[in-house]
Amino acid sequence: MSEPFKVQISSDLIRRLLGEGDQKPIRKPTPKVVRPEHPSNQGPRIEPKVTEEAGGWQPGLPSLLPLGVFPPVADKELDPIRKVLDESEGVMDKLQKEEARVLEKVKHNAEELREKEYKMPEQRTIPCLSAKDACIQCYKDHPEDPLQCAEAVKFFQDCARRVQQQFVTSG
Repeated sequence: MSEPFKVQISSDLIRRLLGEGDQKPIRKPTPKVVRPEHPSNQGPRIEPKVTEEAGGWQPGLPSLLPLGVFPPVADKELDPIRKVLDESEGVMDKLQKEEARVLEKVKHNAEELREKEYKMPEQRTIPCLSAKDACIQCYKDHPEDPLQCAEAVKFFQDCARRVQQQFVTSG
């Protein structure tokens, strides 16, 4: 039978296991204590940075600066902003006036369309209405003998024929 594995133990390994030898003990690093340069009741002082690229004073962290630390902005720096603001207000006024003018024009056009589009139909009289009513009344009056209404029916037919001929000839 063959050996499944071999273990080699060196003298160096034995020394390390026993704790002998030239080994130095391992020390844990101690944290460094940093003492603040300012008293604990005040925040850090941030000095303003002056750069030529940015065009002047740039605060480091403006949220930590007390009020009144910012230097006053010169009027010449605000003049272009004020000019653009005034121009934009003028444009807004012009746009509002134009909107009101266009709205009036649209209302006027809608009124014209409504007048042209919707016209009340002419009230035409129904032709032969009186002859028709007389015929119906005769039938109501003589329900048992409708032949008595022959004259009223003949008058209604003649009226209807005349109206039909007028309609055909008028086109």
